[in-house]
Amino acid sequence: MWPAVEASGDPGLRDELKPQVARGTARLVLGYTEPDGGSDIAGAKTRAVRDGDEWVINGQKIFTSNAQHGQYVFLITRTDPTLPKHKGLTMFLVPTSSPGFERQPLPTIGDETTNVSFYSDIRLPDRYRIGEVNNGWSVLHGPLDAEHHLGEHQSKLEEVGPGGNIVRNLARSVDAALDWAKDAPDGNGPMIADEAFLAGIGHLLTEMEGSACTPTAMGKVKGSDTARLGFEELIDLIGPAATLPYGAEGTIGDGIIEFGHRQAQQEVRLFSAGPVDHLQ
Repeated sequence: MWPAVEASGDPGLRDELKPQVARGTARLVLGYTEPDGGSDIAGAKTRAVRDGDEWVINGQKIFTSNAQHGQYVFLITRTDPTLPKHKGLTMFLVPTSSPGFERQPLPTIGDETTNVSFYSDIRLPDRYRIGEVNNGWSVLHGPLDAEHHLGEHQSKLEEVGPGGNIVRNLARSVDAALDWAKDAPDGNGPMIADEAFLAGIGHLLTEMEGSACTPTAMGKVKGSDTARLGFEELIDLIGPAATLPYGAEGTIGDGIIEFGHRQAQQEVRLFSAGPVDHLQ
């Protein structure tokens, strides 16, 4: 987000915020998705209407992650509903301290909290506009291209496979399962000697390695699929003990398998939703 502000923002605003962003006292969060819009960012209905040197903003966004900690929302709005949807958008940097800004916490299955954010007659000086009027799609595309880049990266060594990070909880869970299997009874010996169990673990390790080696956006898709299916397989290998949460008697690895399984459902929503409008 900051490169877009630096490239297209008001020079005075940019110079004011840059040291704050560097110190971490000014945090920017994304205001893209709307409740009925899904991944179609260009279909935004949040309205910004010009009133002299100010803009009046009304609308609603969902999945405004970290809004509880952020000082500004990088907000995409519709400024001309008569133009094609990609053409009538304008980007703003909205202070969360603005009168008329509210947020509602939205807990997730993965123990994380995102937010629904509301914009009610927020009056915003024009200096908070990022880029030209009705050119918000171009401003937005910079951060999106960086996040979902499908072509050559400046250095493949910087992020060989983003999927490796997505399966980190699965990797911790496999380690916990192996420790558990050393003592878990299985007929004539411990589970660690069971060939079917070891074959399942081997399959999980192979899939995780594939996630770590798949580059760019496809690595995120591969990682999310590996996490979701991998936790299902791991629970099948272990049985009911794998579903015990943190604090329960007999839990494995402080409940990492149960926790990771819930987290994996979020990764699927983020990275495995199929083709999305904002990548077109």
